[in-house]
Amino acid sequence: MNVTTRQSDHGKEDKSRSRTRVAAGRGLRILHVEDNHLVASALARYLIFQGWEVDHAIGGEEALGLLEQRGYDVVLLDWNFDQGPDGLEICPQIRARCPEIWIVFLTVRDSESDRLTGIEAGADDYICKQTGVEDIVVRLRELERRLAERR
Repeated sequence: MNVTTRQSDHGKEDKSRSRTRVAAGRGLRILHVEDNHLVASALARYLIFQGWEVDHAIGGEEALGLLEQRGYDVVLLDWNFDQGPDGLEICPQIRARCPEIWIVFLTVRDSESDRLTGIEAGADDYICKQTGVEDIVVRLRELERRLAERR
């Protein structure tokens, strides 16, 4: 059973089986692919506070399904999942299906060889979770600025 979290307009969490979207206005549309619900929920709250829309997928297969349903500006992709294909396996599939989407590995894997492997798999950026949320926000703000210039 896939459970995602939606932040209501009143700040309360609502859990459901289907895909949910958190919206706080027209900003970046982000798909966060993370199998740890606590990590996903905490990051979603922070990103929503920045004015961005956040969808959460529990793993690679769910992420690929969501990509077909809705247009995203960016995918924040974990490397390791408890089940199904890992982030390294689905990154090239995301790139093939959505060549314009910005893919960012967001993972605990912090070796140089992992970073290079992630970029070679098709990611545009690679952020280690240990660096903190502000690093993520700064990079997403820059992406948002670039996308706004194109629109």
